Amino acid sequence: MLLKAKNINKTYKNKEFEDLIIFKNLNFELNDENITTIYGPSGIGKSTLLNILGTVDSPDSGTIELDHIQYNSNNLYNLRRRYISYMFQFHYLLPEFTIYDNLKLVLEIKNIYHKSSSLIFETLDRFGIADKAKNYPHHLSGGEKQRVSLARSIISSPSLVLADEPTGNLDSENSMMIAKEIKKISNESNIKFIIASHDSIFENISDRVCCIKKFNIFDMNQ
Repeated sequence: MLLKAKNINKTYKNKEFEDLIIFKNLNFELNDENITTIYGPSGIGKSTLLNILGTVDSPDSGTIELDHIQYNSNNLYNLRRRYISYMFQFHYLLPEFTIYDNLKLVLEIKNIYHKSSSLIFETLDRFGIADKAKNYPHHLSGGEKQRVSLARSIISSPSLVLADEPTGNLDSENSMMIAKEIKKISNESNIKFIIASHDSIFENISDRVCCIKKFNIFDMNQ
């Protein structure tokens, strides 16, 4: 899989309706790296970049290609459904659904629900939480909820997971657990991760570390 963003520009209006430049001719490529972590201070544009790469937001100008398919208004939904999954700082599990049904919903959206039962239990068992399948989110600890969030992000075998501060609400022990699981998944399942974070723990598992500054993104080892 090849992800390529070229000459991306993005500007928002601030409270005074003045232009706030987020990106200016930003260029980014993802090739063979399994895990790429993006660092930068709050408000610099890490989440915005993930949203643009993940088809949730659109740049003002520039082009993005995923698997040699250029993003356009007609194919964003299909690109998202076929290739991309998400993991966030907050788990965003639907509170009225069981853990099983939260994962089943993903498979229904991806149109692969025909093997949902076995796949859901296999995925939850991978994270040691198969016994929580019939529980509701409020029954789980913070670390367990985030493990479910990670399980949900990979259950459809996406090509790319975009993870926005995935350990932001966790203590150090659970953060380490999530980082180790991400590394294991990337090695075993060939799923690529782009992680936006403040957590230095991801430096130890990343194949590439980048930083957003001056409206663009740079490799930290250059």
